[in-house]
Parts: sequence; C-alpha cells; structure tokens
Amino acid sequence: MERFAKGAAYFATHHYPLYKELYDRLAKGQNPRAMVIACSDSRIVLSQLFGANVGDLFVLRTAGLMIPEYGTVLGGEQATIEFAVKVLGVEDIILLGHTDCGVVKALLNPELVDEKEMPALSHMLRTCCGKPAKRPHKQTVSQPGATGKAAADRETRFTRRHLLRQLKTLQAYPFIRNSRKLQLHGCLFDINQGVVLRYEKLGREFTALEG
Repeated sequence: MERFAKGAAYFATHHYPLYKELYDRLAKGQNPRAMVIACSDSRIVLSQLFGANVGDLFVLRTAGLMIPEYGTVLGGEQATIEFAVKVLGVEDIILLGHTDCGVVKALLNPELVDEKEMPALSHMLRTCCGKPAKRPHKQTVSQPGATGKAAADRETRFTRRHLLRQLKTLQAYPFIRNSRKLQLHGCLFDINQGVVLRYEKLGREFTALEG
C-alpha cells in the first residue's frame, strides 16, 4: 500500500494542479462519452488502451468479462449497466475481452475451479458462460509438435467465442435491445501484440482498431 500512497500524494501535488480546470468541471457532474465493460485483469489499463481522459469512460469491470443474463442476478453488474444507459445516457458500450484470460482457461479446464473453494466464481461461470468446453481428443493434443499451437489456437477461438457470448447477452437486455441510439462494440485486447481488435459483424471477423 505504501507504493500507492506515494502515488496518491504525487497525484495531489503534481497531476491535479495541472488539470484543475477539468476537475472543477467534473466536480459538477459527469458526462462520459462511452461505457466500457472489461475484464478485471490488472494488465488492462483502459485509459492507456483508448487514449481516454478523465471523465471520458464509465467503467464496469468483472472477472472474465462475465455478464449475467438480464434478471437472473439483480446485482452490481446489471445496476451499473442500467445507470450508464438510463441515467448517464451513454450511446456506446464497449465490451473488452483479452488474450490469456483466466476465466477462459477455467472454461477450457473446469478442474481449475474448485466449487467448494470458489462458489461465487463457479456460479458465475455456470450462469454467464454456459457449459464448459469439451475436452480435446487425446490424439489431437498428443501429436508431436502440435500440442502448443493446437492449444493456443483453441484458446484463441474460445476467447473470441466467449466475448461474442457476452455481447449477445448484453444485446438481450430490454433497455438495450429497445434503444435506437445505443451501439455495442465487441473488442479484444491482444496482450502479446499490444493491439485492440474489434468484431466486425458484417465480415464476422476481428480487425485491428485504427484511428
């Protein structure tokens, strides 16, 4: 905590004075340009990825980008999304998944999650992600030289499929489905490449975001 205390002190004495006018304006209320629903992974820093400033993004972060189906869990996730759409009036919602995701690994390897030790995580995996992935055929993973690439390709496919499932879940929220101005965007951060990909519905493919 000491490290972060020093960071907070530096912010108050060095950063805040430089943007005093901006913070004075934000102190009167927020008007974010978009909402981002992202995985809680510590390697994802949204302001860096999107070049966002203070007040630009209204953020919801959940482990593995897990979004419960509407009405199944009356908790923080749905309340936060409701607030963003109905109160703040955001017109864009970005769902951001990423490579090397622990939740995707858990879906591919259900034995990694002990239900007795992590009952809440186990429940969310069942509620938000459906059935675990089928185990690959033994002959496939045992082929010499094929295990690493085959496993990586499978994880990549499942990572993308998981993102699209969460996107579909969010699209079914009544106040989102019935909105005429709200736009949803499915994105994926490739940690190895430092690139954010966006799902293009027309081509059914992921392409790099470009300015």
